[in-house]
Amino acid sequence: MLVRQRGSRFETDSKTLGTAMMRPELVALDGRFVLADLPVDLPMGRVVLEKPSNPDDLISEADFAKDDRLPYWADLWPAAIVLAEFLEKRAM
Repeated sequence: MLVRQRGSRFETDSKTLGTAMMRPELVALDGRFVLADLPVDLPMGRVVLEKPSNPDDLISEADFAKDDRLPYWADLWPAAIVLAEFLEKRAM
């Protein structure tokens, strides 16, 4: 997932910067899947994650048949938000 913080020097937009400024794994995803923004409100401000709009599109039938592999990385887990809030509060 690509992390952006709106209104800061960290803000990135693949549509305006083009693929030359994107991390290689995002370029690959951008070419294969529709990406979507996922805003997350944290104590120090909003962070926008860019993720596949439909994680089910990432499932490879061959990989799943071999070892039940699923794209867990494509979903934001609630524990990640709790951890981010905790870390931000400690940094304040």
